[in-house]
Formats: sequence, structure tokens, C-alpha cells
Amino acid sequence: MEEGKFEISTQIDGGKVAYKRRSTIEERLLVYDPERCVGCLFCEIPCPVDAIDLGATGSVARDLVETPSLVVDMAKCTFCGICSETCPFNSYEFYIDGEPIRGSEDYLTFVRIFEIDDTGLSAKGSELKAVLEGRAETCPRGALVAGKKGLDFIERECIYCQGCVDSSNGLVINVKRAIEGAVEIDNDRCQGCGACRDICPTKAPYYPTGGIGARVEKVVIDERICNYCGACEKVCPVEAIKIKRVKINYSKGKVAPWTKMWTAAFENLKTESEG
Repeated sequence: MEEGKFEISTQIDGGKVAYKRRSTIEERLLVYDPERCVGCLFCEIPCPVDAIDLGATGSVARDLVETPSLVVDMAKCTFCGICSETCPFNSYEFYIDGEPIRGSEDYLTFVRIFEIDDTGLSAKGSELKAVLEGRAETCPRGALVAGKKGLDFIERECIYCQGCVDSSNGLVINVKRAIEGAVEIDNDRCQGCGACRDICPTKAPYYPTGGIGARVEKVVIDERICNYCGACEKVCPVEAIKIKRVKINYSKGKVAPWTKMWTAAFENLKTESEG
């Protein structure tokens, strides 16, 4: 290969799309998993070169078409890796010379914390099983699995919402969100089509039943299990949902030439200023 030149290739393997850029200096690999993607655009929004395009997200969610929710334009992509770190659903993996950048101090990453304390858990036998299974069911992504003596935490599946946060039965779970925000719904505009619930990775939107004489809300968002990704806002055909992300918790690690660009990328995920 000629020095100063790039060799770029795309390969589909097991449903995943692998984008590779190779030079005489290094090899960079971006792997996109459409099965994990919800079309929230947490990769498209911070992309510094507008290399990511949204596909037919709503149709994908309803299983009307079999196509990736997103497409990466290799003519624009610089293989910076930002998309792999800002995606809250781990839809991307990024490697430099075979080494993942996730966890590296050279790159920014979300600050999110999951803590579990079961020292006060005194239940045994069938009672213990019921407690563990009950708490595991509060996770909308299957990140908690009931074991024989405790809960197993599957970090890759956790979106760090508040669904499992509780201290009952001596089983204490605390979670620090990476994304802080709120959801506004205009139920006068809402048509009750269900597109938001179809696309939501946690099924946070739901339709309550009102009593006699009570106003029936067309849709309500359970913010305990919402991580403010915005997929519902993107898919709503009448723009009845507004996601406000007021704070993005992230760490910078070591200062590098690309730190400023990455910081701007994470800050761009906010939809309004703090305060």
C-alpha cells in the first residue's frame, strides 16, 4: 500500500456491518449492529462530519422493511470513533489495530454508575427467588438476571435508567444516569398511532385508561425507564413528543489532540442549556 493512502472496505458478517480503514500506519474498524440500533441518532447528532444518515426507522420498528436503521457514508467518515462511545445501546464497536477504544483513558466516555448492595437481603428459598425475579423484571432491557443467591448484572444491556432503583427487601440498587432530562407530550396533537411505543427500546410510552369523567391521556412516558434517547421524538409523525436533554455526564480522561472535538460531540447531545 502506498504511504499516505487509505484502503476502505465494507463487509456484512452475521447481520453486522463492518467498516474498515487501513493504512501503512494503522487499521481502524467500525462495527455497526442494526439489531441493537433504535434509530435515536445519538451517533448522528455528534458526528463531526455528518457521515451518518437515518433510514426508515419507523418502518424498521414495525418490521415492515428489513434494512439497517442507519447508514454510514464511507466517503465522509473519518473513523474517529465518536459514534461508538455516544451510542447508549452499544450498537457500535470501534477498534484501532484490533484494540477497542472503550475504556481507554485517551477517549471520552459516559459517566454512569450501577451499584447493588444485597448485604441486607435476608430472604431465603422461594421467598429469595421471588425477590430476585421481581427486581430483575423491573429492568426493561434484561440487564438483570436472577441467580440462585443474587442478581447478575449484564453491563452491555444496561442503559442506566431508574427502573430497578429501589431499597425494598434489603436489596438496594442505585443508578447514576449518563443522560439527564425530561419528556414533554402534546396530547392534543397525539393521534395514538403507537409509533413511539413501537420504536422505544424500553416500551416507556404507554396508554393509560381514564375513569368516568376523567380526561384520558393518549400517551404517557414512564420516565423511570426512559433514558431520553429521543427515538420516540424522531418517529412521531405529528411531532407530539419533545425530548429535553439538559445534562450529559461524561469524563474526558487524558487530554489529547482530539479531546476538544470529542467534548463538543458529547455537548451536542444536549437539547437545551442547563439551568
